Amino acid sequence: NPPNRINLNPQGTSFPTNTTQVTISLNTDEIATCRFSASPNIPYSSMILSFSQVNSTIHSTTILSLSPGDNKTYYVRCQDQLGNANTNDAQIYFSISLPDTTPPTITQVTSSGDPTKVTVVFSEPVEQSSATTISNYAINNGIIILGASLAADLKTVTLTTSSHTEGPTYMLTVSNIRDRAPTPNTITPNTQVSYTFTPQLIISNLSVASSGVYQIVYNGLVPGALLYIDRGYTYTTITPPSLQGSTYIMTANDDK
Repeated sequence: NPPNRINLNPQGTSFPTNTTQVTISLNTDEIATCRFSASPNIPYSSMILSFSQVNSTIHSTTILSLSPGDNKTYYVRCQDQLGNANTNDAQIYFSISLPDTTPPTITQVTSSGDPTKVTVVFSEPVEQSSATTISNYAINNGIIILGASLAADLKTVTLTTSSHTEGPTYMLTVSNIRDRAPTPNTITPNTQVSYTFTPQLIISNLSVASSGVYQIVYNGLVPGALLYIDRGYTYTTITPPSLQGSTYIMTANDDK
């Protein structure tokens, strides 16, 4: 019987755009010599590309001169020391990502509850240094930006500002924010998004038909917060991130 081919790698991996070489490999269940081809259905004896090892159970070689956008599939056959060769192909395949040329955009701007906070959500992960530079942001109507922090999702920035008031429409202007591509893309200069400030929601006279004692949790919607008054279940993530810190009502699981 011909050798069994196992642990073929890579299997569909998409490598970063700056990758220029990739090591391909496999194992056989007996001592063998393996070859490969860029075309399918080539007999072992006609294959001209070989792995670095001869008469081994571990086989590898490095593919060089790769470029962005490459999609590679290699067809592997092996032959043992008795001359038993595979008559079917085993595949190793991978790709090289195309360069990211899309700049980040702003998908959402909100200010609610805390008049000194503005949440800005970008379309993709952004670079820490540019996202937290306060001079990259400006707000009209006399609002002063005092700080900027980037959340763990790398897309949400919280601006600390002077106090907003209910009523006016505010305009946020953003420049110089870069994404995390190997060659970073920069947001369109002077990107503008309007928003208004919504005061903190006040809940009163809460009545529960089951006589349960529901709890109002102001600004408490964060990972780890309890869902119910009668269970230990907690929130693991808050989606979308702009809802984090919102006010919510802790109900009873038994009332469902």
